[in-house]
Amino acid sequence: ERPPRSTPSPFQNLAKQTSISKDNAGTLQFTDDLEICQDENNRPAEFGRGVWSIVYKARSLPRPQTNLPGTPPSSPTSRSQVLAVKAPLRRDARPVLKAEASTLTRLTFTQGHEHYIVPFHGYSAELSALVMTAVPSSLALYIEEQSQLARTRRPATATMFDPVQGPASYQELARKLIAGLNWLHQVAGVVHGDIKPHNILLRPIDTDECSENPEFPYEPLFADFSATVDIPTADAPLDTTRASMPSFTPPFTAPEMLASLTSTEMAPTPASDVFSLAATLLATATGDLLL
Repeated sequence: ERPPRSTPSPFQNLAKQTSISKDNAGTLQFTDDLEICQDENNRPAEFGRGVWSIVYKARSLPRPQTNLPGTPPSSPTSRSQVLAVKAPLRRDARPVLKAEASTLTRLTFTQGHEHYIVPFHGYSAELSALVMTAVPSSLALYIEEQSQLARTRRPATATMFDPVQGPASYQELARKLIAGLNWLHQVAGVVHGDIKPHNILLRPIDTDECSENPEFPYEPLFADFSATVDIPTADAPLDTTRASMPSFTPPFTAPEMLASLTSTEMAPTPASDVFSLAATLLATATGDLLL
């Protein structure tokens, strides 16, 4: 349940070869071309926006490769796929996104990342943007949908205190989210800093006829690491530079962390992450995002 953070990982050697570590500013780069998709009004299609950034729907277009005379053309490097491009909404957001790209790079080279965080493809220096796999559904949308469904059912005394999505589905979701937070703290060694239903994406689980349908048919993935900090060690000072950013959502923020809105000496801790996840699970159970 709690693997030591010093456990050797098959990704460690690769991380060293690519100069990616906590002490190195190396960031995974996105090298393909990007095409921003258009909506029905011929405007850039958006997945959403926040305090610092806007997330566009895009497609990757492999850049054509030049071949020397007399050599056969090479095969395409990758297929076009739908992506989420997180671009700065204002000028002072660029260093924030660059720092988040560095965090996502480290997490991507940490064993087990594919089960717990949004897939990260790299940082586009040309756009000052993060490029990730598009996962359009979020836990916030799921909570709203389940709340609406619950209101259409006939109330019953025996189930009046059950989670709106049903006990079995809720328990499986809770186990997955707790496992993800445990991975962030115990394996990756970071504090997320802004856990809430809007920052948890839901990736559908592929099932076939030979496998049983899961109670909760999604894989919850943590997203938005703009407020993430390292868990301090005995030889490392507490990093408060990214904790002072106004990215907190009060209903899901630990009370002691609200002081950081007026103080630069506060930083999110594993305990504040646990509070935020507990509040997220409470919102999921009740179907109330406003708590």
